[in-house]
Amino acid sequence: MSRAALRLDWALWGKRQSTRDDYAVLATSAGPFTPAQFESVITHNNPGNSPAAESGQDALPWVWFAQPTLKGVTYLGIGIRQWTNDTDRTGRRIAITRFFSLPVAEALDLGFADLYHTVKGIDLGWDVPEPFQGKQITAEPVISTEPQRLRLPTAAIAAAAVLENPVTLMGGGDLTLSQRLTALDGVANALPSGTRTWLSASTWSNVAGVFRLAFTDHKSADDTPVEVFGDVQPESGYGAEFVRMYHEHPNLLAYLKRRRDVTTPDTSLVGAALGEITLAADVVALASSGVVQGHHLRRLVQLGLFQEYSRAERQAVLASYLCEASPEDITQDEEILRTHWSGALDETLRERVAAAVGDARFPVAGLEPFARLALAVDSLDPFGQGLVPAGVVEDPSTVRAAEVVVELGKQEQWAAALSSVVVDSLPLSVHVGRFLLHGEPQEEHAALLRELDQIGAATAWQTVRMPFMEELTPSEPDLAALDSADGGALAVLLRKSEARPDRLRQVMSALLPLAHERVRQGGVPTWWAPVRACELEPAQAAYRDVIDLLAGEQVEFGNTPAYRAALVEFGVTERGLVAAAVTGQVERDWDLLDVLWDLLHEGVEEPDVPEAVVTALADAVLADEQRYETMRRWDGYLRRDERVDAWRTLVELTAETEVSTVVDLLVVWCTRRWPTNTAVRSVVASAWEPSAVQWLELAQAVANRTEGSVELPRALLTAHESTAELVEPLARALSLITGALRDLSAEPAVRQALPRLAGSRDDLDHLARQSDHSFWRMPRFRGGGQ
Repeated sequence: MSRAALRLDWALWGKRQSTRDDYAVLATSAGPFTPAQFESVITHNNPGNSPAAESGQDALPWVWFAQPTLKGVTYLGIGIRQWTNDTDRTGRRIAITRFFSLPVAEALDLGFADLYHTVKGIDLGWDVPEPFQGKQITAEPVISTEPQRLRLPTAAIAAAAVLENPVTLMGGGDLTLSQRLTALDGVANALPSGTRTWLSASTWSNVAGVFRLAFTDHKSADDTPVEVFGDVQPESGYGAEFVRMYHEHPNLLAYLKRRRDVTTPDTSLVGAALGEITLAADVVALASSGVVQGHHLRRLVQLGLFQEYSRAERQAVLASYLCEASPEDITQDEEILRTHWSGALDETLRERVAAAVGDARFPVAGLEPFARLALAVDSLDPFGQGLVPAGVVEDPSTVRAAEVVVELGKQEQWAAALSSVVVDSLPLSVHVGRFLLHGEPQEEHAALLRELDQIGAATAWQTVRMPFMEELTPSEPDLAALDSADGGALAVLLRKSEARPDRLRQVMSALLPLAHERVRQGGVPTWWAPVRACELEPAQAAYRDVIDLLAGEQVEFGNTPAYRAALVEFGVTERGLVAAAVTGQVERDWDLLDVLWDLLHEGVEEPDVPEAVVTALADAVLADEQRYETMRRWDGYLRRDERVDAWRTLVELTAETEVSTVVDLLVVWCTRRWPTNTAVRSVVASAWEPSAVQWLELAQAVANRTEGSVELPRALLTAHESTAELVEPLARALSLITGALRDLSAEPAVRQALPRLAGSRDDLDHLARQSDHSFWRMPRFRGGGQ
């Protein structure tokens, strides 16, 4: 893996040739350290005075590492001290120290040996006009290839010790500079890489306590000595745990190198970091038997363990994580998911979205992070399939899914992606339609609606959408399909159409036949009440009233010619029902009589006029004979009613009609208990003109043949101008006849009245004989109950 070039600040520490000057900073780069600060850093971390000898374990060059801090930034400094050929005024050779620094965060993945080999060949010039304004040096990192000479147990022992105290590495005098550097790295590598922020080290030091880790031939009381070539095994603590983990986890060193986060010499923290090497295995086990949570995944990635999984392990962990991931998890971990996503996770995503949609506790807005993830990993189809409801139209999960579609559909890419999901799902189409079609159009929904319409032909979406497209005229099957899919949609369609008469006419042309069929099948549609409330043109209003009649409703018919013509047209399909309703209103509106005629005769050669109609019309005629003039063409039907037939026979009496014939007609009338006044009026109004005596004969004969029925005979006597005033006297006389008197003339009142009843003596004698032989048999023929 290529590494970025290192940007190095630097300082040169020494003294000028042939002078008595003390050692000091001779030149530096322009920053960030000032010459004085470089001076302090170098002298504070000085491994000691250079030895005079040119050989031995303490011979130059010396290389050391320190971690100065400036303005809150920790730097890693590397000092290299070596002899020059120059001498001072006293003839002593001069040792020059080259010191390089860079932010420690940029060097945590480099070992001590790597840094040394990177900078060892860089010469620093100091004899220049502006020695303290040198340029920053850029150097490509050089990775050391020196093999590790420090045994693992020794490195573990030293690593454990350095967490508590400074460590002196003893017995390494035979090691070369490069070998000492790799030995220092051996100890550092047994610790998290973050320890390099404080682990000062030196390939030699003859001053105790300056460095946390250094080669030397002596120690102070506070140091912990570790023999470089010792043969001791760590028995407990961090060292023993490190050795065990090293053998169990081949990737341990790489793992520790990634642990930049452990930056303090705290044994418990460093030990916990070491123990987390098992997290990778623990999470894999958790993925197969439980649920991987967001903090597990993030920790794995943070520790670099996730990347070490096999492809199958990564997918297993991510699938388990997705099953319960919260919206906050997905938002926080989107980059991880994007980096490691594969098509094997698509089904898990679909299942997670479906579960979220079906969970009323899951916020609808919480699906947006899942949507962003699906878009980022090119898994829009699985996401959309997760929105497809498994339940019925009115399932709450369907409503929630539609809300997600509508909200996401405000964005162009989602409008295109989700439209294909919606158009094939009737429940989803219904609820998306409710959002988009049932209210006023919203510009923010235009993209989704456009995409749906483009691919919605012959789909569930078309069922919901087409009736609402004003440029199209809906058919009865269209509305039936919409009603079947969404029982409330037709009421909305009516509401949106009623303000525009042309559109309302189009909708009604399909809706009324549909309603007619539904009512004929025995049910009134839920959307019929809004239809009743609409202002319709006459023809459609008539059709609506016919349907209402079929539904058992009371209807008040309209009175315009167009309405009544349409009533006949539409009423023919329900002829008997409509005829009965019209018949019931004829008496209030006789103009309906022509409607009734047309209704019963339209398209029928031999109409079957219901008896109920005939009876109703006969009742009207008998209640007001003047109505007969408006019903002349109904005469053939009216004659089927024996009352009307009898009435017309009475009306049509002639002057030559015998009294006996009239008696026969009236006896039938009286026996049927038909209206008395109608009969009397009809006889009086006819061309029959009897004398008073004949009139009395008529009354007497009717009474005799109806077993003394009083009402009709009395009405006959009352109706004739010559006999009306004799009713009471005759009644009193006849009441005497029922007793002892046989001679009608014995009653003074009768004697006075009789001459006026007859035009001749013969008539009077005839009346007397009738009275003598007949009236006495009429005990009930009495007026006023006397």
